[in-house]
Amino acid sequence: MSRERKEDALEYCHPLKEGEDHLIEPEKLTEEELDEIAETFTSKEMCDRVCREVFIKNRWALHKTIEWSKSDKVYLKRAAFMIMAGLAEENRELKNSLFKVFIPILEREKSDERAEITEAIDLARDAIKARHERLRKKVEEMESPKSGDS
Repeated sequence: MSRERKEDALEYCHPLKEGEDHLIEPEKLTEEELDEIAETFTSKEMCDRVCREVFIKNRWALHKTIEWSKSDKVYLKRAAFMIMAGLAEENRELKNSLFKVFIPILEREKSDERAEITEAIDLARDAIKARHERLRKKVEEMESPKSGDS
């Protein structure tokens, strides 16, 4: 990623000034550029804003969600769940069945006790539940304790 292009992309990490336009086109970022940008996250505000304004508009968003959800890095992992939430809330063109892929990821990662991750998982879970009744039921099945668990 060129220095100029990276600086344009990172502008999304800073508060917008009224009337300011951004030069970057989220849909044109490469997979490598998404990784580079995500590696710069230093706060949940920065992470959340870039995920919702940039990453969910990119064709690599789904792939990165699956990949980053396995990361030990707090903001990379948070990005995975913020993309899930953003896609569930904003992208009505995606088929509801696609979101079933996220449910085992939510289940797998719910034991991560870091506040930034717990909050992002809750947001993703709630957004997926709100998307469709069948998804709500699938997520609630995941949330309920299995028989024999006590």
